[in-house]
Amino acid sequence: MPLEPVSCVRSTQNLFYRHGARALVIPKFIPGFSTVAPPLAGIVGMGAATFLFYDTIGAVVWAGISTGVGALFSNQLERLARLFAKARGWLLVIIALGLAGFIGYKFYHRQKFLRDPRMAKISVEDLKKRTDAGDPITVVEVRHPLAIGSIPR
Repeated sequence: MPLEPVSCVRSTQNLFYRHGARALVIPKFIPGFSTVAPPLAGIVGMGAATFLFYDTIGAVVWAGISTGVGALFSNQLERLARLFAKARGWLLVIIALGLAGFIGYKFYHRQKFLRDPRMAKISVEDLKKRTDAGDPITVVEVRHPLAIGSIPR
């Protein structure tokens, strides 16, 4: 999962767009989806009854799975606590180093992506000047279908 909020929101929009109301069953399992799901439902004009139906099913499924996993692995949590006690902090150091390495890796690739644009870009002002001058321009709309707004003419 990407660390960038824009990418997270776009992934959530794609999931919601593909599966519609059924996607509301899984928002608790996907980081950020439970925050974005209600506004997306409103954007696409979903009725309150439909939203509440699928959202309730999702809450029941999430609570059931969480309770079941907790009951199933309760003994393993005690074993894990004993392992932490025996490791005397080394396990936490290893986990912290792994997390720091992961964040550093993601940060490096994000910076590399931002420095190396894959396509030519033009500002809104430059586009407006060129269209006003009568230059032949083709604009290809590649935004998500749920995106709000349009390109001014």
